[in-house]
Amino acid sequence: MCSLNYRFRRAFVDNPEPEYLGAMHQAYWVEALERMLEVRGRIGDDRVFDVSHARQVVDPGEQVPQFYEHIGWDYPEAMDRWIGVWQAQHPKGKHESRPEFFGLDPEQVSRDFEFYTDRFASSL
Repeated sequence: MCSLNYRFRRAFVDNPEPEYLGAMHQAYWVEALERMLEVRGRIGDDRVFDVSHARQVVDPGEQVPQFYEHIGWDYPEAMDRWIGVWQAQHPKGKHESRPEFFGLDPEQVSRDFEFYTDRFASSL
């Protein structure tokens, strides 16, 4: 998220302040994930469909049939072809972002998000 916001801000300001973005997003996303888990605890896991970002980046279509099944919809026969066309039109490159650029300590980031990553480690 820091990298995305940095790239956007860089288009409009001389100093997009990467350290500010790092601190802001780290605090924001820790709180957002804590709130999401609290809501999830109240409504139940069966009302949530988890998408693995790591798997999504490698194959954007891999989890789509599982999502359709989860919500009880029939999976369209042409969906795989549609996804293949979209992927061909929108090729992905490798995105690299270093926490240090945003003034973040990778070990501290790991500790701050451990409550989340430990819970979902098996689905990553």
